Amino acid sequence: MEKNYSSRQLQILISAISLIEEDGIQNLTIKNLAKRNCITDGAIYKHFKNKDEIINATLEMVRADILHLFNKAEGYSDNPISMLAYHVKCYASFFHKNPAYGIILLSETGRNEARQLKPFLKILMDEAKTIIQRIIQKGQETHYFRNDIMSDHLALLYMSSLRFTLAKWYASEYEMDIQSECTKIWNSLRLLFSNKSD
Repeated sequence: MEKNYSSRQLQILISAISLIEEDGIQNLTIKNLAKRNCITDGAIYKHFKNKDEIINATLEMVRADILHLFNKAEGYSDNPISMLAYHVKCYASFFHKNPAYGIILLSETGRNEARQLKPFLKILMDEAKTIIQRIIQKGQETHYFRNDIMSDHLALLYMSSLRFTLAKWYASEYEMDIQSECTKIWNSLRLLFSNKSD
């Protein structure tokens, strides 16, 4: 997370994520945050100007944590296959431990929060896709991955597959084994991405 927050501000932001996990982003209200932190509504405003600032700070925290997964994968190895395999493993583990983050990524944007959520999701997806595309391009340059499909399209296929698996996990009310399903998806994607000429 880029900005330095006080311990009380961090506590409020962690509570915000917890409220989202319990009942979606519409559950994130000043009243609920105050109740969760055993403080008055007015005390919240000592730490944040308004609900918009809390939502923005929460989304920025989510963005930083999720992008860390992608950056960690890119620096994991010189082998692009190992990078993506590692990313899949970290991705499944991360969302299993932090389901609220998945709820935010899968949120519908028809509510009042749309003006904040829509641009956030677009920026995050663009940044994440750029990292995955760089890994795939490296794989194409080193002949690990096929060159007859654009790296942009392979990255989109990779990202969409993981997002769909996340949505399936959420729809199963977390009963599906997300680690196993993500591994299966990656095994299929690896076959699809492989350079068949080698």
